[in-house]
Amino acid sequence: MIINMDHHQLTLLFLFLSTFHLSISGVSSTKFTIVNNCNYTVWPAIVSHGGGSDLYPTGFILHKGESRTISAPTLWSGSFWGRTQCSQNSTGSFNCVTGDCGSGKLECEGKNGTQPVTTVEFSLGQAGELDTYYVSLKDGYNLPMMVIPQVRNCMSTGCLEDLNITCPVELRRAKAISGQVLGCDNACKVINPPQHCSMSSPYSKIFESACPHAQIYANNDKGRTLACLASTYSISFCRPSPDPDKRYLIWIIFVTVIIGAIIINGTFAYFFRKWIAKQSARIWTTICFLLLKWLGVYVEKKSDTIGDFSQVKFPELNVYDFKKVAIATNNFHLSNKLGQGGFGPVYKGTLQDGQDIAVKRLSRASGQGREEFMNEMVVISKLQHRNLVKLLGCCVDGEEKMLIYEYMPNKSLDVFIFDPSNRHQLDWEKRFLIIEGLARGILYLHRDSRLKIIHRDLKASNILLNENLIPKISDFGMARIFKENEDHANTKRVVGTYGYMSPEYAMEGLFSEKLDVFSFGVLLLEIISGRRNSSFYNSEHLSLLGLAWKLWNEKNTALLIDPEISNPSLENDMLRCIQIGLLCVQDLASERPSMSIVISMLNSDIVNLLPPRKPAFIQWQSKANDVPIEENEILSNNGLSVSEIHGR
Repeated sequence: MIINMDHHQLTLLFLFLSTFHLSISGVSSTKFTIVNNCNYTVWPAIVSHGGGSDLYPTGFILHKGESRTISAPTLWSGSFWGRTQCSQNSTGSFNCVTGDCGSGKLECEGKNGTQPVTTVEFSLGQAGELDTYYVSLKDGYNLPMMVIPQVRNCMSTGCLEDLNITCPVELRRAKAISGQVLGCDNACKVINPPQHCSMSSPYSKIFESACPHAQIYANNDKGRTLACLASTYSISFCRPSPDPDKRYLIWIIFVTVIIGAIIINGTFAYFFRKWIAKQSARIWTTICFLLLKWLGVYVEKKSDTIGDFSQVKFPELNVYDFKKVAIATNNFHLSNKLGQGGFGPVYKGTLQDGQDIAVKRLSRASGQGREEFMNEMVVISKLQHRNLVKLLGCCVDGEEKMLIYEYMPNKSLDVFIFDPSNRHQLDWEKRFLIIEGLARGILYLHRDSRLKIIHRDLKASNILLNENLIPKISDFGMARIFKENEDHANTKRVVGTYGYMSPEYAMEGLFSEKLDVFSFGVLLLEIISGRRNSSFYNSEHLSLLGLAWKLWNEKNTALLIDPEISNPSLENDMLRCIQIGLLCVQDLASERPSMSIVISMLNSDIVNLLPPRKPAFIQWQSKANDVPIEENEILSNNGLSVSEIHGR
């Protein structure tokens, strides 16, 4: 039998038979081309989901610039990722530094990669016959990845930024010896998951800023899952290098822009200098300062802080190598962490010569920054006193900024006086020696050092104790250097800690030596009572100062004394110190004694003490109890330093 068919009918029959043959033979309908654009070798890995068969192969090696094509069956779903720095030991066991799947072989055999690892998730033909895909940072990040459908009208996605550079130090996975960052953990998985599994987390914002198209945590889709129908997808590691022609064009544009900018700036500078020469010296100074600041050049103003590392020399300091500091702290291991401050974490370390050190590491999430870091180096490197912590040196390596201090085995004063289990270790004699040492350290800052310095953040957590319980004033990041002819100043940048700020500073930005005197008075009352100044919030007393003033007026000051040090034979000395503390926290700065007079009163060189006047903030007491918390936040205190408040 002969069947007559035209050309159109023959074409339709051929397409039908081809489709039918593919469906019954199980031939793969989708191909993945995996490309390595990185400057290093990558070991790609693949794992199937939902019990599906693994693709062949499940692991292989791609050197720089190499690619490989893998076929996938219909309705397949699974993950792709890259492994780095893989090797095989003498027994033949295979493992990788990041992304290792734990099979001990080049092939993953159905095992997932270990965190941190960047993955590409695929589901073929399961969403209305469409393929779905997305890049995931749920398990962290180890290298850039990109998905490119080889068909029009389908969107590419990926994460091509190097998150290892911007990764916060506490999430980094790094080599212990070299300090090379190998990966970045997801805070949702490793740090208190409920808190950091949302976009309100600062860690999620860092990931979002670098890779806005990737899924960062579960339920973080928001359009990050894409759909397409394509026969081939390209999965690439790292950003492809631009071709030589494009690089040449970019270089020409760059040179042209630079030359144009030089001509424009030169012309502007010429006319600007002619105009400025006609103006007064005061206008010249102001305009130059603002212009240099706009251009990114830091200008020292009133000897407050110093800005550029390259322009400052510290002959008194040692410069430590980052690798040696990393080794000393066991690569900043959590077990070596001493505490966390506004500047960043502090770690204990032991150098190769056996010397114990404390390493203060600047955090990217810190409210403080380069100015405070430089300020602390400048201030404390020029100071030497038995009651000031000794700065041994610093370490600056790229984004890493660290200060190296002598190690204080007894940590800080607040660990003793505010902890009921430790308070008994400080009897009255030891507490008085701490008070006296603290006063002598402050006097040295104000009068006896090469510089005249106002600390501005004296509090119990900033008073460190050595093995002999000798107090050491620390944390000079917010200190202010005064000129010889200065005795007070005004600032709009109010820094310090609530509860230790004097009223004229907290409310108006005015500060002098009397600011530190006020803070010392608060500390003195805390040391004697064993109670925080802020522990009375929402009670009948506004603060420890309020309670002390009430007991003074009732002539019952002895009730303020910590029961751990109560001793009738020493009570007069304690009452005298309470009176000195009340003199230091008087409302008016002019009525507070200087630190030289405070030391004379402590040593009984001044026998008869003046009666104290009303302390600061007492007049707020009746109002404070009637104000909602959100309107009265200035009265609360969690012990953290305030980086910046604008005074009136």
